[in-house]
Amino acid sequence: MVLANPEAIGLPPGTGDDSAIEHAAGIEFLTALREGNEPEARRIILDAFLSGQSIAEICDRMLAPAFHRLGELWRCNQIEVYQERRACEVCLRVIHELRRAVGSGQANAPLALGATLDGDPYTLAVSMGEVVLRDLGWRSVSLGNMLPFETLHRAIETDRPRLMWLSVTSIRDADRFIASFNTLFDTASAWECALVVGGQAFGSDIRQRLRYTTYCDTFGHMASFARTLYTESGQ
Repeated sequence: MVLANPEAIGLPPGTGDDSAIEHAAGIEFLTALREGNEPEARRIILDAFLSGQSIAEICDRMLAPAFHRLGELWRCNQIEVYQERRACEVCLRVIHELRRAVGSGQANAPLALGATLDGDPYTLAVSMGEVVLRDLGWRSVSLGNMLPFETLHRAIETDRPRLMWLSVTSIRDADRFIASFNTLFDTASAWECALVVGGQAFGSDIRQRLRYTTYCDTFGHMASFARTLYTESGQ
């Protein structure tokens, strides 16, 4: 898809140019994030979207790998903290552009809620999950980060989501976490809500003690499960 005059609708020059899409490799996106070049980062991601890539593919092929690499560079002292934080802010704004592009879903579409848990401040994965689900037609809503288990119980009971996704990148107390998580699964099951989980904190020792509906290594896995569940919901 080529846009004749992308500037007229507030997009960066060159957006939608097929030749640019071919060269919009992950390294270019990583460089844009590292340099804080928001217009270039937007162009690369929007080009990928306009070329027909799904949001799940964009997240798995470009967004997630870029931040994995930025984390490595930060740990090796090859970038400053401010550069990593700035990249997060740029990426969140780019995700917001994708959110606008896919829309909010039909009013009668199944509801999905997402969050990170108390002690887990990272928001990118939850924001990406929200847009992945919206791309599939869900009414998905990110509740934000660092939510206690108790309020997630209330969210399930009050809003009646068909799916809740949780991103977990750190766990403070494993035994306490597992007990609280399994109780949340009981609540989700009672209200017929699928509990979808992912994140780097889920090693095999933790996962084998947890109860959940499905674990997703990638956004593609999440999309496949959500697509099946959406069909089962009669949509």
